[in-house]
Amino acid sequence: MENSAQRFLDLFLGSQGAHGQTDVLGRQRNGKQEARYEIVRAPLTVDLVQDHLDGKLGVGSIPIDETNHCRFGALDIDDYNLDLPVLLAKIKRFKLPLVLCRSKSGGAHLFLFLSEKVPASEVRDRLAEFASVLGWGNCEIFPKQEELLAERGDVGNFINLPYQNAKHTTRYALQRNGNSLELEKFLDLAEKSRISAKQLAALEFAAE
Repeated sequence: MENSAQRFLDLFLGSQGAHGQTDVLGRQRNGKQEARYEIVRAPLTVDLVQDHLDGKLGVGSIPIDETNHCRFGALDIDDYNLDLPVLLAKIKRFKLPLVLCRSKSGGAHLFLFLSEKVPASEVRDRLAEFASVLGWGNCEIFPKQEELLAERGDVGNFINLPYQNAKHTTRYALQRNGNSLELEKFLDLAEKSRISAKQLAALEFAAE
């Protein structure tokens, strides 16, 4: 059976040339946590992910790879008074293939997981539609780029990953009843939520 770190890395597979690292420094008056961010020009590895899950390091993944394709994407909602169970209910109502994780400051990261590589432009277009349906059309979308110019040294932007210090994390996924999910249950849910390029293209937003 694959270990948790390998399963986690497989879900957030992105750029093979760089990844992000984060040091949380404190909390600002507006509720957002102050942090120091750094792009490291080396691949995200199982060992780094294990350090992240153990709380020794915070890592982020860059969704867009060197071929301008993605295996995951995300919406980043920076509202620290966000009612996460209400947002989760909207995701369910519109049957969106998104996994909701609490961000480090109490907002939401909504992750889309894919079973195959999909052009970054298509991922961004669909995520923009999801954001609009949910009423958060101005939120950040990852990948932030549709195309990288490798010859210019472009690497893209990273998004912080959930489950840092997994046993005591505040960056957990929510299940349908609004309760937090332990790491293994998150991995099961995320893997089950993966969709193909064809499924992504065919999605319609019909409320129940």
